Amino acid sequence: MNLDPEYYPGKSYVIEAKIVSDENRFIQSATLDGKELSKPWFYHDELVKGGKLALIIGDKPNKQRGSRPDDTPPSMSYSK
Repeated sequence: MNLDPEYYPGKSYVIEAKIVSDENRFIQSATLDGKELSKPWFYHDELVKGGKLALIIGDKPNKQRGSRPDDTPPSMSYSK
């Protein structure tokens, strides 16, 4: 994705998915700018800085990925 420099500081954001096919359609693992991304989400400000999301894809869901309580995205309607 090309990011508009008038609004976002990054020049581009790349999403790379490896081993994709009709059978291989489930995310096995992910890295965000070279660092492991265990959660199934990340913040908008991480995207607009520019960078790369790399996904490894497989034929079965990785049910452990993103399943910990800490992997839940923050609520936008609830605050403590």
